[in-house]
Amino acid sequence: MRFRFVLFFLWIATVTMSIATLQVRFVGDLSYVPFEILESDGQAKGYFVDFWRLAGKKAGFSVTYELCQWKDALAGFEKGDFDVVGGIFYSEQRSKRYLFSKPFLEIPTSVFYRSHIDSIVSLRDLQKYRVGVVEQDYSQEYLERNAGKANLVLYPTTEALVLAAIEGEISVFLCDEPVALYWLKAYSKAQDFKISPPFYKNFVYAVVRPDQKELLDLLNRGIDLITEEEQSNLESTWFGVPKTHTIPWALILVLSLIAFGVLISVFIWNSVLRRRIEAAIRTIKEQNERLSRQNLALTENEQQFEGVNQQLLATTEDLEKTLLQVEGLNYTMFELIELSKLLSEAAQGKDQTFFEKLLNTTLTVIPSADYGSVSLFEGEDWRFVYAIGHDLANLKTLRLKKSQFTLEGKISVVEDIISDNRPKMNATELEKLAQFTKPIAHSIVIGLFIGESLVGGISIDISAYSDKRFTQRDTEVAQALSNLASGFLAMQRYTIAQGKFQKDLLMGMIKILEIYDPHTKGHSENVASLSARFAEELGISSDLIQRIYWAGLVHDIGKILVSRELLGKMGPLTSSEYQIIQNHPVWGAEVLQSSDELSDIVLYIRHHHERWDGNGYPNRLEGESIPFVSRIISLADSYDAMISDRPYRKKKTVECALKDILNNAGKQFDPSLAKAFCAMIEGKSAKRSVI
Repeated sequence: MRFRFVLFFLWIATVTMSIATLQVRFVGDLSYVPFEILESDGQAKGYFVDFWRLAGKKAGFSVTYELCQWKDALAGFEKGDFDVVGGIFYSEQRSKRYLFSKPFLEIPTSVFYRSHIDSIVSLRDLQKYRVGVVEQDYSQEYLERNAGKANLVLYPTTEALVLAAIEGEISVFLCDEPVALYWLKAYSKAQDFKISPPFYKNFVYAVVRPDQKELLDLLNRGIDLITEEEQSNLESTWFGVPKTHTIPWALILVLSLIAFGVLISVFIWNSVLRRRIEAAIRTIKEQNERLSRQNLALTENEQQFEGVNQQLLATTEDLEKTLLQVEGLNYTMFELIELSKLLSEAAQGKDQTFFEKLLNTTLTVIPSADYGSVSLFEGEDWRFVYAIGHDLANLKTLRLKKSQFTLEGKISVVEDIISDNRPKMNATELEKLAQFTKPIAHSIVIGLFIGESLVGGISIDISAYSDKRFTQRDTEVAQALSNLASGFLAMQRYTIAQGKFQKDLLMGMIKILEIYDPHTKGHSENVASLSARFAEELGISSDLIQRIYWAGLVHDIGKILVSRELLGKMGPLTSSEYQIIQNHPVWGAEVLQSSDELSDIVLYIRHHHERWDGNGYPNRLEGESIPFVSRIISLADSYDAMISDRPYRKKKTVECALKDILNNAGKQFDPSLAKAFCAMIEGKSAKRSVI
């Protein structure tokens, strides 16, 4: 009886443990071969599938894996149909929606293009082509952010993308190298395409939704438990050269015929050669006595010839070394020229884009490095702004001082940078720095200078698990990068200062208008701020928000050409006077047309008094034919005018102004924008689909 009770207890325990095992639902891309492959029976296989099943086995969770088109995979994941996306690249945009695991693989991404096309080595080269990408893949986000003029063509899967290139629908596409090469070889078309150097290398992560922190910890535990040997075996299984069992009879026949021909040729040549040798032997015998007499003299000169020979060998070795150095310098010079193009473009944009391109290209021209980071100094504070390989989100939380930064001269080669920082940091700071960075063996620290002032630095690192070392060439390239990056950083700062000067100049013009028409004092700035705030609520890009702000600031600049008496008239306007007033948007647009920096906002200024029903001025545009930005400025302009005193009336309350706007929605104002604007003023969210 006791024995049966024990067996029953063990059975219950086993069932309980089986039920307690967590089942995790993974999703991936059905054509991301060899990482994710959909079998004919509907089963998933591939590198990612095997990796997560091994991680689950080690960390105590079971894995189900479903594959579908990439955009459907992301949509299903966000709806909660799946728990984890098994393989995805990191981006700032995605980090706002997902929680990222530790990285577990690095994949290069390159441009594939038809053999007849000239070399493609930079983003600028893509602007004259229709460039194919997989929809919602990181490559789409990368090109939209970095190559805005490129004409993108979206495809649902990698296989569809490659087929479009093979069939001539597109000539150029950006794709992860292993996946694109697989499909090109599968269709026997690899020889028809060239491959650029990698445009970027990305680490692969898994992602979960923001409310799944415990699941993320479980995934990270599984990643940590997989040994290097196990990961190496997985890579060998999925990235090794596949074996073939097909006997190439045609090739064997061709090679056999060639071999037979070679044998016949050798036989004939052997006969000819034998006759020549016999003749040569006779000649040699005849000359032997003469050569013997000269032998003594030659022996005396042998030492001298040996010395000359040694000198020639040494010179040859020196020439070979010099040739290798020249080839290396040529490659580095090419990379630095490309870097200068990229940084020149980035220096006109945001700091984040500038530093992202700076670090990516630094790791390209110094291939020994595995990781890297960029940091800046704000006063005496030291903060991280970008990193590859390291935990950037947590690095940004560190509160460090400029005095703790490791640098001697313009560049420093540092062994074990964490230990090197020990005298400069307290135990807590040092522990966090070590926790938020990958294990590092060697580092090159590159200073970023504006003039003689140190404003930041780049650290490029070799993994503690690597046997690589930085070379003298790496140090020389780092020195060149320091000078190049510092120059572009100074140029960027100058560009910012130039933009401030332009704003100050325009503000001066606005002040002249306010002196000219005191009743509009502060109106231009109010309209600019309201328009920019409303655009931000609508989710418009930061670049366009900036242009909207400028347009709001100068929207009434044409009133300088209207007489002060007419602007300040207390009574109603005559028809001719009203006609003059109606000309101010046209005059303002003509004034701004001559400025290259402001020419793109001329259209917004010209049409900010158009009405939704077509009864506005100067061109009586109606509905969506009115520029979108003009419709935003019209709302901000009307609202600020209504809640301000004017010569011909007193100001209205906010409530009355909002009521007037809603009453005129669909008449004077865009109805969707009018509702969203009023919601914003009332403190409600205006973020909705109105564009």
